[in-house]
Amino acid sequence: MRDADVACDVARSLAGPRPAVEWRRALALLTRRSDGLMVEALREDPRFLERRQELRALAGTIAALPWRKVRRAMVERAMTASKRRVEKARKRAVKSPSPDRFHTWRRRARRLRMQLELWRTIGRAGDTPTRSRPHHGKTEIKALSKLSDALGRRRDLLALHEVLRGLRGGERMEPLLARIRAELASLDRLD
Repeated sequence: MRDADVACDVARSLAGPRPAVEWRRALALLTRRSDGLMVEALREDPRFLERRQELRALAGTIAALPWRKVRRAMVERAMTASKRRVEKARKRAVKSPSPDRFHTWRRRARRLRMQLELWRTIGRAGDTPTRSRPHHGKTEIKALSKLSDALGRRRDLLALHEVLRGLRGGERMEPLLARIRAELASLDRLD
């Protein structure tokens, strides 16, 4: 479901404000496919909306956790471990590229970015080392954000490519597939 929705969004962005005939056809097919998958998912899982409400209720439980017991050294150890996991995922993705390995790299980079952003926010609000250095971590956060966006874009383009290849009339999709491959080539130097 997510990939079908993303395929629609990515196709719209690639097609531009005045899509060519090929893109209009592809967009219609992609939208129909995405809508069908959503209807099917809701039919198969009528508790979907109920579970979303349960997740919202869990947010209150999380807020009630003993956050005051968290110490600076604990946070710094967690961020150091996250940095190691990001680097390890990067090496694996570069050494043996696969969609799963790039996705793991992206998730780990995004998690580290969120940790750094939170730490920076806490530093501005309290008495931590980042308070005296307001720009501490800002460059790293921006770099991780850019990396995460590029990895996400790569994944979305690959998903769109696969969906378009599977649609009827594949030979008419070749110009669109070529455009997607060109976009992917521009993202090949992520390491």
